[in-house]
Amino acid sequence: MNLPVYSEADLVSFGQYLLSDARRKRIVNGPRKDEDGNKIEKLPVNDRLRQVYDADLERWRMLRNAEQEAQWEHAEVIGSM
Repeated sequence: MNLPVYSEADLVSFGQYLLSDARRKRIVNGPRKDEDGNKIEKLPVNDRLRQVYDADLERWRMLRNAEQEAQWEHAEVIGSM
């Protein structure tokens, strides 16, 4: 099993995502169930914000990949000028 290797910049980026307003809004307005389908609405928002979920890592990866693709597309446009 190959585990991903993250750079220091990746870890800082993930930390920034964990503290972001976007994540806070997703948790406040998001579903009230965890990955296993168990209700988590009993937990106060601040408690849910203190926890890191698998979904956080997946969402950060998705956002990071989209950002990298946008940078590559921008570089290709500039390179073709």
